[in-house]
Amino acid sequence: METVVRLALGEVPRADDGRWLTRTLAREVLGGLLRVWGDVGVLGALDRIMALTLEDLLALEGLGGADGALRGAVARVQDLPAVHAARVWGEVRRGVAVLLAA
Repeated sequence: METVVRLALGEVPRADDGRWLTRTLAREVLGGLLRVWGDVGVLGALDRIMALTLEDLLALEGLGGADGALRGAVARVQDLPAVHAARVWGEVRRGVAVLLAA
């Protein structure tokens, strides 16, 4: 799963790249969401993720089965300024689009 998520988001850039935090958090969030909704299969999980809003994610709305890793990633996104949180969510959605197109 980790490899698929890394490929979908583009390998984690160098630590000195300004996008490092955004991509790292996006990878953690996407991987966590795929784990939470894995019971409906990958395509079902991807559909659910695309229907999710940033506000729902930050409120953990509909994510009752979220594990500690996903809750931790969401908490880190909640601590970000709104613009940066939106970038993380944009990276998650971009990763989903790549996976759906594959």
